[in-house]
Amino acid sequence: KPYIFLPQAFGPFTSLSSRRHIASSFRYAAMICARDDESHQHLEKLTGSIPNLFKFGDFTNLSEGLVPDSFDVRQRWACIVPNKNMLNMRNSSTAWLPRYEIMLVEAITCYRERGLKPFFLNHEGAEDGALISRVNEMLSHSIPVIVESDPIAVKGIIGGSEAVLSSRFHACINAMSQGIPCVGTSWSHKYVALYDGYAASSLLLQPENTYEDLKRIIDLSLDKDSEL
Repeated sequence: KPYIFLPQAFGPFTSLSSRRHIASSFRYAAMICARDDESHQHLEKLTGSIPNLFKFGDFTNLSEGLVPDSFDVRQRWACIVPNKNMLNMRNSSTAWLPRYEIMLVEAITCYRERGLKPFFLNHEGAEDGALISRVNEMLSHSIPVIVESDPIAVKGIIGGSEAVLSSRFHACINAMSQGIPCVGTSWSHKYVALYDGYAASSLLLQPENTYEDLKRIIDLSLDKDSEL
């Protein structure tokens, strides 16, 4: 049977075993789709130049979202999508560890000050749910949590929001592909490539950003007259 890797991020590969298996076996795949230049380079260093290695971007931006009846699009919603990977070993930037949850609290405060209604969208499952619960406990007034398993409804909810702050790759795509400037955080090179592709690097947060920086970036994302 042909084996196809749909567009995704690859690397960096730090395990010697993984590097050895990729080098010996990926040449037998029918098609390998690296999603960005850096992923392509990580693979090519191991496989060499092989004819079945391509670069193709994510295709989920082509799908249409559907707003569920339970989501009131007349409200000025600010959708917050956390990601447990910001706080585990997959994130090579250790500077995020003491900063991430505090920055989410600051962002919620900022959106509230601008008259928006923040809510958490659990884009992944139980581990993101635990993170959401911790941040909600840090707030003087907790915010609603939406758990939605249907990816088409997830895209509809994001599209029905006025503002989005996301640490999940596909939530970032769901926002920007619908014309909603999305403030993002990054634990992998795939976010940098995505924001470069949408000419929106100015919306990608860094752990050293202060509260004043955060407010400026959020204001940029909300500016309807901005070229962004």
